This record gives sequence, structure tokens and C-alpha cells, in this order.
Amino acid sequence: MSMRYAAKVFTIIFINALLVSGCRQSPEEDIVVNKNEGTMEKIIQQGKASDKENLNIPETYTDSFSLDADEIKVNVDAKVHPVDPPLPVVRVKPHVITAEEAQKWAEVLFEGKTAYEPHTMTKQEVEEKILWYKQRISDKEALAADVGEENVQSTIESYEESIADFEKAYETAPDAELRQECRWEFHPMGYYNEIGYDGGMDEEGLNKTQQLIAVTDDLNGHTGQIVVSNRDEEDYRLNLMAFYYLDEHEMNDIPYKKISAEEAASIADKVLEKLGIEGWALYSSDNNSNEDEGKDSHMLIYTPAYGDVPVIQGPGVDVKSEDIYASNYYYSSLRIDIYNGIIYGVEWISPLEEVKTESSDVETLPFEKVYEAFRNQMKSKYTRDKVIDPADPTFQNKEADIEVNITHITQGLFRIKEKDNKEEFLIVPVWCFTGEVMVNGDNWGESEFAMINAVDGSTIDTFLGY
Repeated sequence: MSMRYAAKVFTIIFINALLVSGCRQSPEEDIVVNKNEGTMEKIIQQGKASDKENLNIPETYTDSFSLDADEIKVNVDAKVHPVDPPLPVVRVKPHVITAEEAQKWAEVLFEGKTAYEPHTMTKQEVEEKILWYKQRISDKEALAADVGEENVQSTIESYEESIADFEKAYETAPDAELRQECRWEFHPMGYYNEIGYDGGMDEEGLNKTQQLIAVTDDLNGHTGQIVVSNRDEEDYRLNLMAFYYLDEHEMNDIPYKKISAEEAASIADKVLEKLGIEGWALYSSDNNSNEDEGKDSHMLIYTPAYGDVPVIQGPGVDVKSEDIYASNYYYSSLRIDIYNGIIYGVEWISPLEEVKTESSDVETLPFEKVYEAFRNQMKSKYTRDKVIDPADPTFQNKEADIEVNITHITQGLFRIKEKDNKEEFLIVPVWCFTGEVMVNGDNWGESEFAMINAVDGSTIDTFLGY
């Protein structure tokens, strides 16, 4: 069974945050949301809605043009997806997840089972860990087969550090497991480390992140866990709560139960209602089922909605960027995974609090103006090097037939950063242009090519959040 829901999703989030590059330079020009000399702010303050009849939004749009000295051809044959008005502009701020919310999740997702503090390793378990690492170090041939000859020495050094940590943990480890009901208290990240100590986390400042973890036993015959992580620092912010099964890879004993996409959405909606989560709209639904393997798996993604208009799901954002205007906060999403009729994963990332509705129905640009902004953005920024790495030996000194096919133009809302405002964001109307890249006839996958602010026509850098 291939479970896509990562058992330690909170750890993955932090690893990603630390690994993304922070090498983008501060912009030479003011290209934040109010980059058009306050154009957007003036339109919002006018408080005048668009004359929807004059926006001239087509059902489909076709066009073609060339980029980068004719090295790239752009074909636009797209279905246009508008949303029903009104289109709001909303001021929001990050929502810090509380212990009370974690308790509510436990009440619902633990199905009434008692919530405990995470498992504390006993002296015997610590000894077993130490023995495992020593055995791995002693068999260098097997180690090389697993990690590669070039990585043996660095792996040994890492294992030796782990041995030292476990030997330190052995001194205070209990003889028998201590089972304590969850105290619903936050601790610096590292407190819940499996070896039970909170050191070694200072290098990246992770000890500034507060965590709360609760576990329960015998949840459909397995162990369930809830993790909350809150971080509010200058370098980046994080608010995350996740529920999952610790032994999800062993869930083959859950009886096969086939459900439809509609039934999966109904199950998810009922859980959201019980959790008290409101104002989120179903954004996408994926069914990965295989009756022969005895699995029926659904993944549902929700995004915030304002005035019944959904927020377009944001891609990865560089939360560690050193760009002075970068948002440093993941885009909001809510994911629910259902396996054989039961919920085995819920992940809530970057929830927001509404501060103020700046406009309940803002004036937006005619479609042709938006399309012109997209076309100008492509001509000024999209080059051959964005598609093919100049260092790729496969294409050095060789021609490459590159085509961009725009297939969908979607209207919605999106979160952007304001200049000189570190505490809040704006949710604004946008148009998103997506499609696929073809290189020498091969499909290189779907991409988002441009996110255009529908109020002032500016381009939003989704990687930086403004």
C-alpha cells in the first residue's frame, strides 16, 4: 500500500523550510503589491464595483506569439474559468493554532479515545537503538551498499553522534514506559525528540518553534497522533496542525470499502463541521484506488474562500527567502486523506484570521487588459534558460524545439504580501494562466506561467508571495 500522507509531515515541512534557497536578491524596483504607484490602493478606496458586462470575459481564448528571439512558441488555446461576482479584497493575518483547537481535533479524530503524551523510550529501547547503530557502523560493506561508498564516512559520523545522544538519554530514561495523559502544553521543538532531550536544535533556530503532540492507542487498531507547530519569527512563520496514523504503512488490515468521490467529500465535510473549521472550499479531489490491492484512497484539498470565491491553491513558497519583501509564510491549505472509508490524515497549513474586508466588490480590469499583462510578463521574463538548464549536457550546443501551451485561464483569489507590513496579507482577485511545456515533442509537465493581479494588472511572484 502506498500511503501518500507522510507520517512525520511536520518534520518534512521544517526540512523543506531549511533547504529552500534564500538566494534571491532584493528587487531593484518596487514590485510589491503596491508597485503600480498605489494604483490598487486607489481602486480599493474608490469602493466601486466593476461593471461586469464590460469586462468582456470570453468562454475560450486563442492566441499565439514567440518569445526569446523566437526560440519559444506560445500557443494559447484555453478554457476561461471566471467566478461569479462579487470579488472582495480582504485583509488577513496568520492564525496561531491553540491548545484548545488541538483538544477539539483529538476529541473528533481520536474518536473518544484518551489522548496521551508521546511515547517515552525505556532504557531497554535506548540500548536497542545504540546496538543498532553500532552494528551498522561495524558492517561497512553493508553500509556502503545502502548509502553509497562516497557517503559511508559521513554516515558513520552521523551515527556516532546519534550513539552519543542515546548514551546521554540512557542516563534519564525510565526502566518502564511512563504513560501520561496529554497535558496540552507547548514546548520548544526538540522536546519531543524520540531520545527525549531538547538539545541540538539551536543551529537553525528551531527551538524557537513551539510544538504540541498528542497520541492515542487502538484507533481502528492503530496508533493516531496529532501535531501542532507554531512559529512566529523574523526569518519565517509556521502554523500547522496535522493528524495521522503513526503506523500508516501497516494499515492493510483496514477492510476494503469502495466509496465515490461524492461520498468522500461528504465524509470530509462532516469532519470539518465537527472540527469547527468554516470558510474553506473544496479545491481538488484525487482518487487513487485499486480494488485488486484492497485499497480505496481519496485525497481532498481545500482552500479558504471569501464571499464564496475560493483562493487559488498556492505553489511552494520560499519561506527562507532573504528578499526583503518575501512573505515567509506558507500558503493556506487543508488536506484530508480517506482510506477505505476512514480518515487517516488531516493537515491544516497556514490558517488565516480575517482582519477587515477592504472591499466587498472591488473593480477589476477588463479581460483583455489582464491578458495583455500576461503576454508582457511572458515576453519580458520567460526565456529558454527557464525551461532548460544551461548546464544540462543533453542540450548543450543542440537545438530544442520549445512550446508553451496555455490550456486554462482561471479566476479566483490569492494571498499577497504588502510592502512594509510584516503582520498582515491581502486576499485579492487574480487570473492564473496554466498549461504545459513541450520540448522536442515531449511533455515536460503542467506549470503555472503567470498569476496576474486582476485589480492593477501587476504580476505576482508566487514563489515569494508578492
